[in-house]
Amino acid sequence: MRERIESKHVTKEIKSQMPVIPVEIIKERGCTFCPYYLGSYEKQPRCMMKNCAWDDEKDL
Repeated sequence: MRERIESKHVTKEIKSQMPVIPVEIIKERGCTFCPYYLGSYEKQPRCMMKNCAWDDEKDL
């Protein structure tokens, strides 16, 4: 995995463009522990990746 970027270092403009994570996925995969989880913005959980990192690991 790449080096983690802390959520506090990401600007609001960038956070608003990041993909929203459905609540079902967060509960199923535990996204809050993932290094790509960006936190919530406008009351919606966000991720830094378009495709889930868990899916990438399954393909290996």
